[in-house]
Amino acid sequence: MRALGRCAAAVPLGGLLCGLLCALTGAGPPDPLLPEARAIIREHPGMWAQASVARGEHTIVVGGPRRLVADLSVLADRASRTVARVWGPVDAVVLVPATAEQAEVLAAPARVEGLAALAGVGRVIIEPDGFARLTPTGRQVVLAHELVHVATGAAVTGDLPAWLVEGFADYVGYLGSGLSARTVAAELAAEVRAGALPRELPGRADFRAGSARLAQAYEEAWLVCRYIAGRFGERKLVKLYRAALRHQGQGDQDQGEQDQGEQGQGEQGQGEQGQGEQDQGDQGQGEQGQGDQGDRDREGIAPALWETLGITQAELTRDWLASLPEQLGIPTVPSSP
Repeated sequence: MRALGRCAAAVPLGGLLCGLLCALTGAGPPDPLLPEARAIIREHPGMWAQASVARGEHTIVVGGPRRLVADLSVLADRASRTVARVWGPVDAVVLVPATAEQAEVLAAPARVEGLAALAGVGRVIIEPDGFARLTPTGRQVVLAHELVHVATGAAVTGDLPAWLVEGFADYVGYLGSGLSARTVAAELAAEVRAGALPRELPGRADFRAGSARLAQAYEEAWLVCRYIAGRFGERKLVKLYRAALRHQGQGDQDQGEQDQGEQGQGEQGQGEQGQGEQDQGDQGQGEQGQGDQGDRDREGIAPALWETLGITQAELTRDWLASLPEQLGIPTVPSSP
């Protein structure tokens, strides 16, 4: 138990900070989140003039209104326990600014358009307008998702594949939600029912704020990681992420040969052709294709996949695509003899 115990009651900001300062002078251990919370408050003191604070077991929630702050403290602790079970312990400061404009200031240079929350180093920033539209289950999922990013250091590991970073966060976020794949991936399911299956793993550009297929990109990434966990086991999915972290930036010499193998099978070329429709807003599939290839060279995902799962990215893509109708509960039409 920390020096302050498990206080989930929201109290005025000034009073809580005084209490925290007093606690630090006592016999108990220092609160590890206090320096981060104080530093954030000092960066934008006017933003938190009327804020409340709630101290949970693994989070400090700062912002308003007071009832929301108290509720988020409970939800964030519940989410942190889910993250700890799958990945490991996580502690974070959760910021609840009053407006979307304030969220933009806190998140800069990242954008918050179209998001309900986003993670930084040691912190989660709530976008109040988007977050307010979520159901209680949705809020739990989003908090767990962002806490995964904090735990894995996603804000400082930009070379990992976006599908793995976002898919793994959603995989953990949706654990225990009771939601079906067809419900979670409603937009993608509609496309698959119409015969428009994706042709490759979602790329980095697909996750940009404001992307026309942002929802489908997250859904695809989640279903990739869900497929890996279902086929190989959850522990192998975690090992894959950790292996990708180890291999990132190493410039694996075999990656160029692997990429050539994928193109020789036609899957990469077909994927880029199919991707053009969903990337029209990004203007230029050729540029995106080159960017993705460069990303894979840095990411080291090929050695991570082989080391942990014994498959190539081309094989993963092929098998995941084949699994989509079943995962989404969509009947497949038997081919003609």
